[in-house]
Amino acid sequence: LIGRASLAPAGAFLAALGIGAFGSLLLTRFTSRILGAMFRESTTATSPEELLGCVGEVISGQVPEAGGELKRTASFGRAHVYTSHGTLLQIPCVAHPGCRLPLKREPVFVTGYDPERRLYTVLVHESEDYVAYLHGHAGEMARFESRLQKSLRAREARAPEPVQGPTPGQHEPDKGV
Repeated sequence: LIGRASLAPAGAFLAALGIGAFGSLLLTRFTSRILGAMFRESTTATSPEELLGCVGEVISGQVPEAGGELKRTASFGRAHVYTSHGTLLQIPCVAHPGCRLPLKREPVFVTGYDPERRLYTVLVHESEDYVAYLHGHAGEMARFESRLQKSLRAREARAPEPVQGPTPGQHEPDKGV
């Protein structure tokens, strides 16, 4: 009789412990999601349109033109683009038809997104084509100005320091032997 009486409370204790552990896991999960959403400092781009107006750098050899080479070979270039939050993303891209093709390590400005091909359209930043685009799209550029400035600051903040050495014709001072 004593053996049976002691088994019932132990089984109830184990069941209560299991239910309590499961309940606390659920409560912790939902609480952390709510608090995480409330105290979020910033987010990355959530849609392709949020990268329009941002600046990046070509990482592939060259960015092909959107109309010509793309239709035959389905080729595209790649660029690292900084969002307005400073997040670095890698995007597939093509150049505007008739514009100068961006080369490796050149800065590019994101002007469009094609959801069918899932490709971004870019221009060489601060080029003649870029200036012409600015004049033709003044309304869009006013909307992108804040995003552009934040993207430029993020790119500059993460750029490696240039190596300083003697200029051509200048000799290093003798250090004594």
